[in-house]
Amino acid sequence: MTNYRVCSDVTFSISNDGGIVASNHRARKHIWLSLPLFRQLTGDQNDGDLQAADLTKFSNVDNLLGDPTCLNRHWDGRGKENFQTFETAAVYLCEHLIIVADEMAYHEYFGKKESILDKSKMGTFHQQLGYQLFLERRLFADNQCCNDDKVDIESGEINGSLYKYVQDPFLDSYLSGMDLRGKVVLDFGCGNGMAVRHFSRLGAEIIGVDPDKKRLAKAQELYGDHFTPVWMDLNCHDPFEAIPAREYDLVWMADVFLFYFYPLDGGEPVTTPPHLLKRLTRNLKADGKCVVMDPHGCFWLAPWLGKEDRPFTVISEYSRRVYSVTPGLEELADAIAEAGLLISRIFEPKPVEKCKEVDPQAYYFARNFPLWWVFELAKPG
Repeated sequence: MTNYRVCSDVTFSISNDGGIVASNHRARKHIWLSLPLFRQLTGDQNDGDLQAADLTKFSNVDNLLGDPTCLNRHWDGRGKENFQTFETAAVYLCEHLIIVADEMAYHEYFGKKESILDKSKMGTFHQQLGYQLFLERRLFADNQCCNDDKVDIESGEINGSLYKYVQDPFLDSYLSGMDLRGKVVLDFGCGNGMAVRHFSRLGAEIIGVDPDKKRLAKAQELYGDHFTPVWMDLNCHDPFEAIPAREYDLVWMADVFLFYFYPLDGGEPVTTPPHLLKRLTRNLKADGKCVVMDPHGCFWLAPWLGKEDRPFTVISEYSRRVYSVTPGLEELADAIAEAGLLISRIFEPKPVEKCKEVDPQAYYFARNFPLWWVFELAKPG
């Protein structure tokens, strides 16, 4: 019999039906075990049905800031595998990274995929998302990050997610009291205009840059009087040449910076983060601001665990990132310093109370573990 051992990354919890859920939060795997199988796994030779079911579900396809636990919380009990012997069950559990037979092979699993079809490596979040979008859902778009869950592409309405209850209220609060009349705002990665709506309402002239022509057209349709669309061709020699050489009072970028640390395809970025910041702030006025709002480098993609109103989480990586695609604080601060900018303020926005009525789990988790951090940057002197 093969010498298996329970993986040291695995935790166990009792399911509502009396079975056991084995969770490997490093690998984002969750397997339901019948009680007899769990007992045999722990060395107790117990009679009964040896059953298991895969509860793993990539849960961020529709909402990048939704529950990232990769656990099917609404499993209905179907899809159970029945095993005649513990040995056959052990093979299944080994394939799903609950038990380990080869420690070296397990260690090597945690790396970038060589291609979207590479199943031998875990891959980054971007790579797993790409697999789900392109191979599972057969979605294709000019812009690879095609599941834009912020704003409905047709109506322009903000979707009922944490974008609506965290990012949008933060914008409203941050801009409160600002007089943007006659000011010029560069919205880098504007999409179809979530932030443009705020800048337009305050009387700003907005230069919106995005690689997606369809979303740019929608933003122009909604905010044409104040909005100038600029298409950015990511495949050209210098994509940033398209940005007009205007003097900017405010440079805004939300949920964009992370793609310049960890590109979607797992390869090399179009440019380095410091160079990106330098280019975007080249024409920033001396008293202007550059605001970077990105998914939180500590808590985004951390599992949502615990009771709904008393959440906790498990952090399985930070300095050495395999799955996560957000830079750590030191890495981000180094990029800002290398770009010749100073951090004037840091924000960690929390959800507004209304979120609790719509998605209490998201509300309580994001209230305790912020899912965005915001860096307000300025030129020295």
